[in-house]
Amino acid sequence: ERPYQCTECGKAFKGSSGLRYHMRDHTGERPYSCHECGKAFKRSSLLQIHQRVHTGLRAFECAQCGLTFKWASHYQYHLRQHTGERPYRCPACPKAFKNSSSLRRHRHTHTGERPHACPVCGKAFAQTSNLRQHQRVHTGERPYACPQCGKTFTHSSNLQLHRRTHSAARPYRCLLLTPPVIPHRCPTCGKTFKNSSGLARHQHGHAAERPFKCAVCPKTFVQLAGLLGHQRSH
Repeated sequence: ERPYQCTECGKAFKGSSGLRYHMRDHTGERPYSCHECGKAFKRSSLLQIHQRVHTGLRAFECAQCGLTFKWASHYQYHLRQHTGERPYRCPACPKAFKNSSSLRRHRHTHTGERPHACPVCGKAFAQTSNLRQHQRVHTGERPYACPQCGKTFTHSSNLQLHRRTHSAARPYRCLLLTPPVIPHRCPTCGKTFKNSSGLARHQHGHAAERPFKCAVCPKTFVQLAGLLGHQRSH
């Protein structure tokens, strides 16, 4: 039962306090004012949350790593880094996300919706980050600067590629041109082998060790294959 009804829009509430808070949406009343900056709020709880901006209070502490947070939403999101929980599931595919905003951005891939339009040329994008990057074409902004030579770039990925020219880093190696690693080398003659068993068989030849003995005659062999071939003669 919701006996408390708004005379403006007809919305009903279980308690009088709910109706009282709701009426402030119509009247614009904000009775709770911040003494630091003057910003006003409809509820005292919203004022308390806002005041953390001024006090620096970080009331939410992670029991696993000790990190602290001002906002409960940031704290809850951080906890999912430890638990791996992804409570926001896409109804169109099996993908799941840690927060609702990531799910919202992902759903644009199914709907094809591009709600963020460039005010200069009208080109539309699914995400605000893509729109911001595009707008640098018009503004000429290049916010990513190389700390070594000062050259600037529109994208952080371009800066990362450029910085390799200073460090001589070559992270991408062609597997076809890379010589095969042959770690098993005979200390006596230098011959190399792909595996340790091949090297062990070879070393019997240097040691004059003939561990494979024929059960029919006294003949011995360096390798098992030699013994098996010999046994066919019997």
